[in-house]
Amino acid sequence: MTCGKECQLGPPSKNSYMHRYSSMVKDTPKIPGYPICDKQWSSLQLKITDMAFLADTAYKIKSENKTNIANIVNNYFMDRNLQWTVESVNNKKPFFFHIRHPSSKVNVVSIRGTVDARDWFENAKMWNEIAVFQLISVALPIQHLPFEFVAFFIAKSASIDYLLHRSTYGYYFKPLEDYIKAERNASEEEYYLVGHSLGGGLAKIIGSRNKIPAIAISSPGEIYNHIKFDYTLEDVQTYTTTVRAQNDLVTWIDRSGGLIQHVECDNSDFLKCHSIYKTYCELKKKCHATTRIHCPGDPKAMDVVMERLHRNVNMNE
Repeated sequence: MTCGKECQLGPPSKNSYMHRYSSMVKDTPKIPGYPICDKQWSSLQLKITDMAFLADTAYKIKSENKTNIANIVNNYFMDRNLQWTVESVNNKKPFFFHIRHPSSKVNVVSIRGTVDARDWFENAKMWNEIAVFQLISVALPIQHLPFEFVAFFIAKSASIDYLLHRSTYGYYFKPLEDYIKAERNASEEEYYLVGHSLGGGLAKIIGSRNKIPAIAISSPGEIYNHIKFDYTLEDVQTYTTTVRAQNDLVTWIDRSGGLIQHVECDNSDFLKCHSIYKTYCELKKKCHATTRIHCPGDPKAMDVVMERLHRNVNMNE
């Protein structure tokens, strides 16, 4: 599943008075939220909508130009006065960018998801054994086999790759993992990994292998691959968070561990339910978040309304 422009978020609003709007509008009855809405990461109190936004921003990588990423990220966080520096932008596969909040020493590495045929190939290479196993289990009762046996079988099914390409078996995410290891070894700062689709799967694998909190949106699972990629189930349960949209077939591959949040998708089309834009807007609505990303259901002509509020505030000051 590729994530084109229709799958991604639009640019953050450039209005500097979002906080005025959110504090002045009349309270409306709130829709019950998801449990993950109360989850916060780091001393910056980053929310799941923030993590989903950062996962989407990885799709905006066009070159190694740090200015573009910095502008997008800092515009989004402007109302909270969070200024990030862009430490690195990698426009070679796997695409990722690394941002850092200097005063709190919080780092976030965002990994891009599936975009082209090469990404599809890497998806297949990393999850092909469990995908085939699950497909066969539809017709045969092998899904009832002991859990660890399945994980062992998946690892051994890749034995040819291990024998022929052992040193490069994890080559697709190895440059990223090496980068993160080097950065962490040079400091004792906080690190978080985020990603959508393939990017989320990579985030959870690298996070589990290196004990780094990883937040994935609409990604394949990582449980049955834990022997294949050499991490423990305990680390999966401790360090991974997954948001799964209803009817998204990508999330059916393997099995996710750790904290899992299922979210609604009002469309039976799995391609649309895989869209990070739809998932972001669902989280924004249910978490009652006020952000600079416009979603369906937001007040119409929102910019006009906020402009009027802004003028009224200035007149009364």
